[in-house]
Amino acid sequence: MLKLIEDNRKAFMFSNYIFLVLYGGITFPTIYSSDLIFIATMIVSYVYLSVIFCGLFDRNPLVVFSSAFLFNLVGLSLRVILEWGEYSMTRSLNFLTVGFHLIIIPLFILLIYLIWPKIKFKTKF
Repeated sequence: MLKLIEDNRKAFMFSNYIFLVLYGGITFPTIYSSDLIFIATMIVSYVYLSVIFCGLFDRNPLVVFSSAFLFNLVGLSLRVILEWGEYSMTRSLNFLTVGFHLIIIPLFILLIYLIWPKIKFKTKF
């Protein structure tokens, strides 16, 4: 799978960045979510995104963290612009929720990015 990513580098990079922007806007107030299916889907999606980053940026964790942070910030900004003035958005715009969204999610992506190459699989991906 990593060979496929290396061969189609621009397409995977573009799709990863679009995914981060869209998911950054869609999943913003994750701290208030109690839907386990939504949270599980989010975790699986970010793991998949991290695996693609493994193929795109070999041994460059700073680029992975900074790009995840930046495009997550763009998605969050677009969500705030879209819902500006609504009560639910003003309630969600506090240091805890924004910090969780902008720091914890890129750290999770970075953690999976660092762990994934060390996992030994019996089958080749």
